[in-house]
Amino acid sequence: YTAIPAFPASKRDIAIVVDRAVTVEQVSQAVKRVATLPTQVEWFDTYVGKGVEEGKKSLAFHLTFQEAARTLSSEEVDTQVKTITDVLVKDLGASIRS
Repeated sequence: YTAIPAFPASKRDIAIVVDRAVTVEQVSQAVKRVATLPTQVEWFDTYVGKGVEEGKKSLAFHLTFQEAARTLSSEEVDTQVKTITDVLVKDLGASIRS
C-alpha cells in the first residue's frame, strides 16, 4: 500500500533523436542516473520516417516530477529537464526534437 501523494506532480514530455541502436532502456537509465526529481520515466513513442534522418529514430518520453513534502516550482522542474537533455546529448549523442 502506498499513500496518495499530498502534493501535485509536474509532467513534461521530451522527444529526442538518437541512433537506431540506442535503446529505450539506455535513455531511461541515463535519465534516472542524472535526475534527482523524476518519479517516473515513461516511454510512449518511437518514430522512424519522414523528418528523421536515415539511421536514426525519435523516442518520446513522459517525465513525472514529484516531491513527497512539497510542491515543486516550474523552475526546479525546468532545471531538471535541462540537466536531463544535456546528459542525453552528451552521453547518447541525442538531439532534442522540437
